[in-house]
Amino acid sequence: VFQLAEDDSAVTVSLAGDGEETAPDEAAKRLVGRYVRQSEAQGYYKLKSDAFDGSLTVERAGGENSYAVHLFAVQKGGANNMGEVDGIGVLVGNKIKISPGYGDGIPGLVDAVEVIFAGETARVATSEAFKGGGWLGAGVVLDGEYEREEATK
Repeated sequence: VFQLAEDDSAVTVSLAGDGEETAPDEAAKRLVGRYVRQSEAQGYYKLKSDAFDGSLTVERAGGENSYAVHLFAVQKGGANNMGEVDGIGVLVGNKIKISPGYGDGIPGLVDAVEVIFAGETARVATSEAFKGGGWLGAGVVLDGEYEREEATK
């Protein structure tokens, strides 16, 4: 059980009857932040697709409404072409836009990946410049609907 103090000064961790320990450091707060959903966007999502296995991970990235986004997809059926992209974006309403890698200075790749959240799903759309830019393996697309996976205990 993780419990964050009202004033964010400490984290109490209780492990199945092993007692409690209080950790007033930032490392413990980050641990709790990774596993306790702090926003509607944060979480691990699986791609709903017949052609690809894929995932979307959304985690807090430090600043207010700032999130790290990681997308991965691999073709099913033996081809094993794959691709992935990482970026940091700001959640505005129910939407995050990221620029892949160091795309901030590359025309056409600023905000090239858009993630829109709706309840337990997230829809990913990538720009045409991103799709044609060689970021992914042959025939791989990240676009589609992703469904949030519940954390296991």
